[in-house]
Amino acid sequence: MIIVSFILVLIMAVRAIFFSFFLQRDHFLIALLLLELISIALVLGIPITSYSLGVVSTPFFLVLLTMRACEARVGLAVIVYLVRSFGDDILQSISVRRL
Repeated sequence: MIIVSFILVLIMAVRAIFFSFFLQRDHFLIALLLLELISIALVLGIPITSYSLGVVSTPFFLVLLTMRACEARVGLAVIVYLVRSFGDDILQSISVRRL
């Protein structure tokens, strides 16, 4: 019963993060942080769900953590490029011709 309530809380958290992601349109950094929160919710939710079903998913969990680390590195590289090129990470100040 505790696992089911935890899964429901994770689902509600992911919905709230998606809602705030679609409302946020100013800063690229905040959008990337919201995407990271979604991936954290998935990293927390998959082992708990597999434990409740009786399935061992350790290799999948490790692959998911590795992909999350790669995603964070690419996001950080994009932020650094944007700040060096445009001076900030505000999405309205980015023009396609300057990229």
